[in-house]
Amino acid sequence: MKRVFVLIAYFLFTFPAVADSFSPDEKALTKMAATLAYGESRCPHLEGNTPSLALMATSRRVSPDDWRKGGRLRGLLEANIQLVKAEFDSTDDKIFCLGLEAAFGPNGVKAPGAMRRK
Repeated sequence: MKRVFVLIAYFLFTFPAVADSFSPDEKALTKMAATLAYGESRCPHLEGNTPSLALMATSRRVSPDDWRKGGRLRGLLEANIQLVKAEFDSTDDKIFCLGLEAAFGPNGVKAPGAMRRK
């Protein structure tokens, strides 16, 4: 259980900035989108809540199209996915998925409702 809390703390307080040309909201949302994208690949029982993420993005003046291929945030997204992958590839799937759900699930401490069970 201690590892799950360490994982949650990591989600809350880390991720180095990749570029300084993006606003803090763009960076934060892109980090979250990268974590959710990586989480979907590791946790087959979880999926990103696309409407919730789109609402969070548009409320902060970020278009979901910015993360698509050719979008202005695509490079930042890909870089953040690689950071998340490098950090968590060696973490047990069960522990990673528990931490992800604790941070982003319906009662998540980071972004409640950003991720849901399939």
